Amino acid sequence: MPNPKSLPHTFFEFATDVVIVGDVAWVIGASHGKHELFTEEIRGLLVPMDLHTGEVLSPVVIAPKMDVHTQSAFWGATYHPAGVVVTGYACDATCTNYRIVTSLYDAAGALLWYQSDAAGPGIRYGRDVALDSQGRAIIGGSVPDFGAQRGFVFAHTVKINEALPLFEHWFPASSKPSEVLGVLVNDFDRLFAAGFITANGETHSQITLISG
Repeated sequence: MPNPKSLPHTFFEFATDVVIVGDVAWVIGASHGKHELFTEEIRGLLVPMDLHTGEVLSPVVIAPKMDVHTQSAFWGATYHPAGVVVTGYACDATCTNYRIVTSLYDAAGALLWYQSDAAGPGIRYGRDVALDSQGRAIIGGSVPDFGAQRGFVFAHTVKINEALPLFEHWFPASSKPSEVLGVLVNDFDRLFAAGFITANGETHSQITLISG
C-alpha cells in the first residue's frame, strides 16, 4: 500500500549511475523510507529527469518487493532498446540474505524482466552492466567466497529467464579480495572488466579482457 501523504515521512535517496537517452537522463540508485505504510526499507530507485532542466519526469520507479527479498538497491545501468537495464541487489528484511538482481524497465516504468543470481548469506551485488550485440547483459560485481569479497562477471540473455548464467568468470582467479566496478563491451563484442584486486597484500587497479 502506498504511504498516505497525510502521514509525516521522510526519504533518503542516493544515486549510483545514469543512462542518457535523448533528452532524458535516467538516474538510478536507492531510496530509504516508508515505501509501505509502516516499514522503513531501502528500495531500488529509477528517476527520469529532463537532461536540460533537471525536472523530474514521470514515472519514478521504486523497485517492487520480490518474495522474501523486500529490500533492494540499483548500482549500475545501461540502455536497452526496450528501456533501461539495471543491476544491483535484493535482500531480506534484515539484509542477512542477498541475491544479485538484474532487471529491465520500460519508459513507462513497467518491469519487463528480471533475473536473480548468487543467492545466499552475506552481501553480494551487481555493480555494473553492459549489453552486447547479441542482447546479452554482462554483469560485474562482487560475491562472498571463503571469507573474502571477490569480483565476479557473468551474463544473461535479456528477456529470457535462464536457470544458469551463460558464463561465469572470477576477477581474478584468486582467493584474495577483489571487486568488479565496471564492465564494457566494445563494437566487436570484446568484453572488458575493471576494478580492484589484491596482490602481495596490496590493492591494485586492474582491467581485464575477458573475451574477444
